[in-house]
Amino acid sequence: MTLIELFILIVPLFLIQRVIYRLWFHPLARFPGPKLAASTSLYAAYFNLVRGGQYTMKLPELHRKYGPIVRTYPNELHIHDKEAYDQVFSIGTSFDKYRPFYDHPFGEGSHFNMPDLKTSKSRRDMFAPYLSKATVRKMEPLIRETLLHFIEILLQAGKEGQVINLTKGYHSFTTDAFLNYGWRRPFHAMEYTNFQFPSIAYMNDFLIGAVLIRTFHPLIRNIFSKCRQLVLDVMRDPDSENTLFSNLLARHSKDSGMTDCSPLSVNDLTAETIVFLVGGEESTANTLIHGTFHILNNDAIKSHLLQELYENIPDINALPDSLALEKLPYLTAVIKESLRFTHGPPGRLPRVVPAAGARLCGRDIPPNTIVSMSHYVYHNDEKIFPNPEAFMPERWMGDDSHYLDKHLISFSKGSRGCIGINLAYAELYLAFAYIFRVLDLDLHETQAEDLEWRDFYAPITKGQLKVTACGRNSVH
Repeated sequence: MTLIELFILIVPLFLIQRVIYRLWFHPLARFPGPKLAASTSLYAAYFNLVRGGQYTMKLPELHRKYGPIVRTYPNELHIHDKEAYDQVFSIGTSFDKYRPFYDHPFGEGSHFNMPDLKTSKSRRDMFAPYLSKATVRKMEPLIRETLLHFIEILLQAGKEGQVINLTKGYHSFTTDAFLNYGWRRPFHAMEYTNFQFPSIAYMNDFLIGAVLIRTFHPLIRNIFSKCRQLVLDVMRDPDSENTLFSNLLARHSKDSGMTDCSPLSVNDLTAETIVFLVGGEESTANTLIHGTFHILNNDAIKSHLLQELYENIPDINALPDSLALEKLPYLTAVIKESLRFTHGPPGRLPRVVPAAGARLCGRDIPPNTIVSMSHYVYHNDEKIFPNPEAFMPERWMGDDSHYLDKHLISFSKGSRGCIGINLAYAELYLAFAYIFRVLDLDLHETQAEDLEWRDFYAPITKGQLKVTACGRNSVH
């Protein structure tokens, strides 16, 4: 028998043996789910690669069939149970991140890639003071500066009769808003014709590449080089601006005298910048995109929002800050519903069961099991959010609004929740209020189908949000 013949004989036997083990002898064999999903990761790969980011949308159906715990991969359980979610995503959680899922090469050295809580906490604690609610309020003029410039660009495009690609526009705004806030050095993405800033134009390739065996579009390396240059510029002239990252450099440089952590390298700071940029830019822009579409696509929602904005902002030359805007109930409801619709990261966020094991949904989960929970599944739970496919801001204005707040998990929860939540909320309040009070927008050849999305860690829509724009009266 030749080596080739032996290989042809052994490989099928090995695969058969592995399937038998996974179905009947694996520690997760007693948990329900599709047999194909238990047998091979190709089941998930079919939905994610062949069908294009569709496995997340399959999960609610699987939970309806199999219950709160479903075996979705040979070594992974997906869980839909809020009590279990609060246990896994808690303050001081013992469930570490599943490193292969989060080990993105451009994020190497950042807090995002650190699987254990202890290591990531020390890094997150460095950033926390600069992203606190108090600091965001203090630095809010930087966000307003970027937003007002964005509105000027939209007004000019409207005067010229242009159709505006607001998908790319919002991504350009959130990119420059973060970099102006953190570095005082925006990329000027908003200045590119039709918002064709390269890193934004090819962001979908970047996200899909993260799923397709880390094969990135070459132009995405533009992000890395630009972020690295920001770090080097501030290191050469650290006192030029009082910014998030310049303060961080001052506190954690070799000469700072601090002993609680190691100095941050250029690579570490570059990785952190990329993580903040992609995370903050992508999620906030998606929330603005979907929220704007649903406002413009529903006359009742648009009318209700405009009435509240007119009553509280009679003069567009005296636009309020986010603290005042947070008191507007319907604007707040629109923002919350927009967050529910976009989910943050909509799909699986895998964690590893600690060595002592865990008990979730009344079941004993073996140590080192991968467990995941998807925001999309929780935000589309009909028991919590009736008629979940409908965009209904009113659901957040009832007597049970505080109960619903506990089920809004767009920023995740616990010690590994989104560190930029305060900055994101400030951007959302200011952007929704200013844009709809100052601009009169209309949809242009954009249907609900264009905003249907696929999950490539962040949602990627089939089409793009296009609008026409003109200015509203200065005083109402």
